[in-house]
Amino acid sequence: MSQKQDVTSPGPAVPGAESAPEAPTPSLPEGAHIPPTEAPERPPVSPPAAMPRPAQAGRASRPAAAAAPDSAPPFQLLSALLKGVPPEELHLVLEKYEEAIKRGVVKAVPAPSHQVFDLEIVTAQGKRALRKLDDEIVLPDAAFQGWLAQERRASRLAVLKVTGRVETSLERLASGEDDFRTLLEIRKGRLQKPKTGRSAH
Repeated sequence: MSQKQDVTSPGPAVPGAESAPEAPTPSLPEGAHIPPTEAPERPPVSPPAAMPRPAQAGRASRPAAAAAPDSAPPFQLLSALLKGVPPEELHLVLEKYEEAIKRGVVKAVPAPSHQVFDLEIVTAQGKRALRKLDDEIVLPDAAFQGWLAQERRASRLAVLKVTGRVETSLERLASGEDDFRTLLEIRKGRLQKPKTGRSAH
């Protein structure tokens, strides 16, 4: 019996709650505390922050892919390195090539045996010749570039001393490819020889 009364007692408590609205009237001045309940509306702002993350991951992967080609050694074929070099600047390059490899100045290994190329040169005697050469794979580092420039200059001067066809440009003199005094001495020597030759005739 008492248990049933306990069950019924909560029933009247519900209507008692109807009288509770009278309590909110004093809580009306406390209405300032009600706005904070609207704070849950702020969480939707966080999702857009997550969107840039995949984009950043994509950007990070790009540099790694771009860095791969830089690791490849800059080897080149000898035929490509000598292409465009004037014929009068080549004969000493070919004569001293293997010696430069022995000294470690030039670093090169033979290319497949079927790779050959033709190269026109002017010999130290001033005669044109066509050479057929086996191609090689060269490491064109600073040592090689310096050696090649030196032998090209020496080859040209040797040919000029024989042929006497001295000519240059402002650009070659400014860059140091040609030396004015050396060219002048070669020209003086060649101007003296034809005179004696003409007197003989």
